[in-house]
Amino acid sequence: MIKEDMIEIEKANNFLKKIKIKEDEELLKDTARLNILNIIKKDDDETYVHSLILEEIFKWKNIFFPLFLEKVLKFGKDEIQQITKGNYSIYREKLIRDGRIDFVIESENLCIAIEMKIYSGDQYKQLERYEKYCKNRKKIDGTRKEYYIYYLTLLKDEKPSEQSIGKMNIEKLKNISFEKDILMWLKSGLKFIENEKYRSNFIISYISTIENLVYKEEKMKDSIKTVEDARAARLIKEGLLDKMQEILSQFLESIRQNVEENSQNYEDFKIRKSFNYDGTESFYKPSKDGIAGTLFIFSKTKKDEKEYCSSFQIEVNKNLQGYFGFKELIEKEEYTKYEFIKFEKMEEINPTFYKKWIKKFEKIEESLDEKELNIKFNRKDNLYYYFNINSSTEEKFDFKNLSDSTLRLIDENIKKDEILYISNMILNILKEL
Repeated sequence: MIKEDMIEIEKANNFLKKIKIKEDEELLKDTARLNILNIIKKDDDETYVHSLILEEIFKWKNIFFPLFLEKVLKFGKDEIQQITKGNYSIYREKLIRDGRIDFVIESENLCIAIEMKIYSGDQYKQLERYEKYCKNRKKIDGTRKEYYIYYLTLLKDEKPSEQSIGKMNIEKLKNISFEKDILMWLKSGLKFIENEKYRSNFIISYISTIENLVYKEEKMKDSIKTVEDARAARLIKEGLLDKMQEILSQFLESIRQNVEENSQNYEDFKIRKSFNYDGTESFYKPSKDGIAGTLFIFSKTKKDEKEYCSSFQIEVNKNLQGYFGFKELIEKEEYTKYEFIKFEKMEEINPTFYKKWIKKFEKIEESLDEKELNIKFNRKDNLYYYFNINSSTEEKFDFKNLSDSTLRLIDENIKKDEILYISNMILNILKEL
């Protein structure tokens, strides 16, 4: 290592020490830091904390949802009445062909997509893909619905990257934030529930969580006072992402090898082919599509020169999940990939193939229920079965937001233990096929 690099690393270490001293000072103060989500280190979890909390508050339809339309989405009174008086639906983690949208709000005439970004990075053409979904939503008369795409960030004035926007119509893109819009919405709603002890405490606690996140972010910015501090911060960020990219690639490849090699010990199922997604090696690179994973193919069939297969896959988007289903091989000039197809389409293509494998998937679901294992097997839109793959301590992995369970994989011994634990979990499920 050259002398200049050693000096930069030393500066980065000094910068970290300076931040740690300030953190220790904050622990002694009566601030928004004293909220439960922060103490248990769940305050930055987009998918399993903020998303679920917002979904719960949206259920308070008489007060908070109309207020959300007004204060956050900036709709007028007539527009709000048109939405709330008619039929409308709110979807969390809405699965679409090209990803998952954090929230979709859809009425008879309107489609709204909300993408939430607290610490996770943008994905390649993410907002463009969400616009494509909304643009194709139709009214009863067959005409297209009006639509808007909202980009929800922690701090105000943060904007999506050009690579996420892609070719979408930016006039349909609205920037909103927790710092300005969500806090204003929650605080303005408190007066309507001040006599409701539990609901008001719930909102007050969530306000505290958001204020603490904003405070920590601003405090971090205030810590960067010189060019040397900025270089040190950049070095730390780049080094961490490079390290996590290396760990994720090793993590998935080791699980893939373990599962494929040990599956040879079972007679009832065989893995015909397995490979990692192209996105696995570029998960933390913002110019690429942020999905990593591994695909295991059990059996193949063909019709009209098209290839289909029964499969199991591990996918990393925000969290780690396992999927069973049927896939079609899509071959184009710019890429080759397997995409899930609906169960009824597979049944139409090859009834015998479908019946054989759907029985196997259903058998797994029944077996997991009978054994009372702590694995919840879910069926999604006749497209696939899926389950969460958690750590050995039952924590969810969050590779996008770098949760503690994910960061602990930096420890070589912990990483080996988790690889073995997850490999065995998957093998125990697969042997039920």
